[in-house]
Order: sequence, then C-alpha cells, then structure tokens
Amino acid sequence: MEEVRADTFYLRSFGCQMNDHDSERIAGVLVDLGFSRCAEPEKAAVLVYNTCSIREKADCRLAGHLGQAARLKRSDGRRVVVVAGCLPQSRQDELFREYPFVDVLVGPQSLHDLPELLRRQRTEQRAVSGFQEVTTAWSADLPRSRTAGPCAWLQITAGCTNYCTYCIVPYVRGPEASRPAREILAEVRDLAGAGVREVTLLGQNVNAYGKEPSFRGAESFADLLEAANEVEGIERIRFMTSHPKDVSPELIQLMSQPNKVCEHIHLPAQSGSDVILQAMGRGYTRAAYVQLVRGLQEPAGGDPRHRRTERRPRGGGLEGRQRGRQSRARADVRPGAALRSRRVSRLREGDGGHRPARGQRHGAAQRGHGGRAAETLLERRTAPPHAVNERSRRLPGLDRRGAGLTHRAPRPVPYQVPVRR
Repeated sequence: MEEVRADTFYLRSFGCQMNDHDSERIAGVLVDLGFSRCAEPEKAAVLVYNTCSIREKADCRLAGHLGQAARLKRSDGRRVVVVAGCLPQSRQDELFREYPFVDVLVGPQSLHDLPELLRRQRTEQRAVSGFQEVTTAWSADLPRSRTAGPCAWLQITAGCTNYCTYCIVPYVRGPEASRPAREILAEVRDLAGAGVREVTLLGQNVNAYGKEPSFRGAESFADLLEAANEVEGIERIRFMTSHPKDVSPELIQLMSQPNKVCEHIHLPAQSGSDVILQAMGRGYTRAAYVQLVRGLQEPAGGDPRHRRTERRPRGGGLEGRQRGRQSRARADVRPGAALRSRRVSRLREGDGGHRPARGQRHGAAQRGHGGRAAETLLERRTAPPHAVNERSRRLPGLDRRGAGLTHRAPRPVPYQVPVRR
C-alpha cells in the first residue's frame, strides 16, 4: 500500500454556489498551511467534506462519502476527517455521536478558525469543533485556491433574516450581513487582473445587500452593481440568489440598460398558491411574483410584442410562457426550521426530485435567445471529447457538441428568468 503523505488533503463540496466559494477558501487555507491537494481521498491525509443541509438529499450523499472516510481512517489512523459547512452548524456535537471517527467540525461562520482547529486536534489528539452564530469574519477574506478560468464566485452577503417557515438557512448561516462595498470592489479588480471576465456575486439573498440596520455603508445592491460595472477587464456580472420581495425598481432599471450585468436572474417562486406562500412566510403573493417577472422582461420603453403571459396555475404552479427554465422539487422542511403550518409540511407528500417544468426540458437555450445568435463565454472543456461548456448572458451553462447547442444545467436552480433589454 502506498504511504500517504502527511501534507496532503482531499476536498469534496456539496450543495450551493456559496459552498463552492467557501470550498475555494478552505482549499486556500490548507494550501497556505503547506498542504497540497489530491484528487482522490485514498491519497490524502486530511479528508475535508464541505456540506449542505438545505435538502435531505445532500445529507444522504454525505453519508456515503463519510462511509468511505471511515474505511480509509481504519486503514490509517493518522488520517484526519473534517466536516465543514451547514450540516455541522445545524447538528453540531450530534454529528460526533453519529460519526465518531470525525475529528473536526467547523461551521460556515468559523472557517477562519480551521488552522487553529487542526492544530488543536493534532496536539490534543481529540475531536474539536468551532461554531459561530453570526458572521464576524468573511470567508472571502481567507486565502483562495481556485481552478483557473474566466468565471469566479464573489461573496457579498452572508446569512438571511427572512425566516421562511420551511428553511434552515437563517439558523445555519446566521442573520444577514453585508460585506463592505470597498472590499467587494477591490476583489472584483483583483479578479479582473487575474484574467477573470465574469463574476457572480453571491449571497443567500443578494438583493437585500445593505439593508440590515448594522450595515455601515450607504450603498444599495443596485449601487454596488453600478460600481462593479466600472471595473475594467470584467465583461459580465451575475448574482444569485434573489428574493422576489427585495427586487427594487432601481435594480430592474439597471438590468434593462446596456451594461455588464447579465440579462438573467435567479428568482425562487416556491409556490403559485397564495395560501402556501403565506404559510411559508414568503412575503409576496402569486400576483406580485408574476408582475415582477413581467416587469423584468418588459422594462420601461420595452417592446410590447415581447409580453409574456402566465397560464392558469395547475396545483398552485407557475407554468408560463416566459423565456427561461424552471426546476421543481417537493418541499423539504429541514429539522430546525421554524415550521408553523401543516400546509407546508403536507407538500412533502407530493412528487419529488428536481426536474424541469413541463415544456422546459428541451430547447430552453433556443427560447432564451429566440433563435438569434448569442455571445457565449467558453468556460471549460467537458466530457465527452470535443465538448465545451459555454455561458451565454441569458442562460448560463450551455454545452456545445459539434455544431449543436443544447441546454445544460450543472445543478438545478429554483427559477431562472432572462431579463428583456
């Protein structure tokens, strides 16, 4: 058996784009400590799993990977198993009882403590953990190790204070906090200097940027986007995820103008039923959501020929003719969420699994561009041979195989709306 080097690590990320960003920071911290990354867990001395607890499926996937980690640790007891992210934040020491071979637990607000936790585990030879309830240090301030390419993640907020009745995010990511605009813009400039051409601004609710009482700046989310527009070298700006109730007229106006902000928005609908939306604590109605989508697609001065009409919902759905793509899944009320209504919990009994809404599985790219030529950004080569992953401004994630252009969704998103300009 090949001996495992002590200065190696394996990192596996689960869940959302923010977790992908945090994983780049975890990797950066470990590289800064002198570790080198391995592509296979069998070759690594430190096994790191950055977890998600938003959906039960992510928990199940992690269990399989931790089973492999347990076998590897039995073969070499010097291995260190680290579980990071939202799952340890929500379950904390319960995870140690369920997985006694785990050495380090660290929540998403405590990633800056990872070097000290590893040091303590090594010197004290016992399991250690670190959890903070609020954001006191930004993961974006940590060292970064990312795959070279034209696209990059950029954290602008952390946490959420909406407390939707089914959602665990406020309890694992803490209350909403906005990163100072000057730090965000400095990172945008640094990324541009490193060859990045497209940045995606990340947060659990990005368009609530700057709204919390403790924010010391004066910038709104639209102000931040306008400032990022001025950075030379950046050609595209995206953001995710948005809450419908926080989409401002200023943001809609900015997105309707020719600039670097892509004509595309992630806009979770959650339900087409006002009764369910109220039970979920979403803060908007179906009519308000439909009006918002139309406003995004028909800004002031827009061509009325491009009006999109909604079909009558079936079972509270939002099937419609607007250009974009939908992904639906059964409700997944997580342990620890402040569930206040049986109506929400009964949604769990519906059909499950992420799937595009009817009529959206094929041709979403063509509907998003109306059969016209579209500028695409070559992000990376993918399997099979001679395939590449491209990103258009309106629909990110397009596979080109030979001469054909087909829709590709690396991970389901709740609702994507191409914005009319």
